[in-house]
Amino acid sequence: MSNQHTDEMTKTAQAEKIRRENEAAELKRKSEEEARRKLEEEARV
Repeated sequence: MSNQHTDEMTKTAQAEKIRRENEAAELKRKSEEEARRKLEEEARV
């Protein structure tokens, strides 16, 4: 296994990790928006 190959794998793993973290952050943001919207609706009623 060459160093370049290892570097490629590391880059791919990092990109994958970043992508997963972004997805998690996006899901968290959406659920927070949903919760806020529900609270606002309940406050209006």
